[in-house]
Amino acid sequence: MSTFSRLKESSPVLLALILPGSGHLLLGRPARGFILLLWMLVMGFITYNLSDENTSFIGRFSGGFAILILSVLDIDTIIRKRKQQASTT
Repeated sequence: MSTFSRLKESSPVLLALILPGSGHLLLGRPARGFILLLWMLVMGFITYNLSDENTSFIGRFSGGFAILILSVLDIDTIIRKRKQQASTT
């Protein structure tokens, strides 16, 4: 497998890390990306309001970061399933 093909396969994951929801958009699942983006904002808002002022930035928005990580793992799962379906066909 060439470096270019690996980069092409991992580009949705990299895009999702930079701009949440864009990886799902690239994979043709914009509704799922939008829903995950909304949940990211909601969970970040909740954890921000529940934490105190002495908590670090990552701690204050930990709910949003957790959804971001789940989103990236979801994109990786979608890519793996598509790759497996393509190899069996």
